[in-house]
Amino acid sequence: MFHILLAVGSVLLDQRLKDGIEAQPADTFPLSAANDRIILKRYHNPGIALNVGAKHPGAVRAGTTGVFSFFLLYFLSLLRKPGRRLAKTGLALIVGGSASNLCDRFRRGYVVDYFSFPLRRIRHLVFNLGDLFLFIGSLVYAAGALFSQR
Repeated sequence: MFHILLAVGSVLLDQRLKDGIEAQPADTFPLSAANDRIILKRYHNPGIALNVGAKHPGAVRAGTTGVFSFFLLYFLSLLRKPGRRLAKTGLALIVGGSASNLCDRFRRGYVVDYFSFPLRRIRHLVFNLGDLFLFIGSLVYAAGALFSQR
């Protein structure tokens, strides 16, 4: 039950933040936060990472729906098996983060990204919490796969 709540909670949290960002006037951004370590922005990304596929939103929606469906089915099948807590936790975050971005694609036609880091090499990249859940979930899942082999 924990893992289902984690997946659903991550979707709800990210969607709530995206709704808050969208409700702000455009002249609010950019905005510095966390002692200038995070820059709040509002960016509409119709593509996938780095705006790849932005000119083909139907293909992006179809592809991301397919990938999401695969991870969701795998997650649900894994939930019925005992153990593998790291893998289940990682997949819950992956499913939650991808579900939130997929909701945006169908609800808005684009994914709302809203924060970046003022580091020289990545300052042009804009993320959302769902992206962070996907990244962390992938690391947790990989750790679970690594430790289950030992």
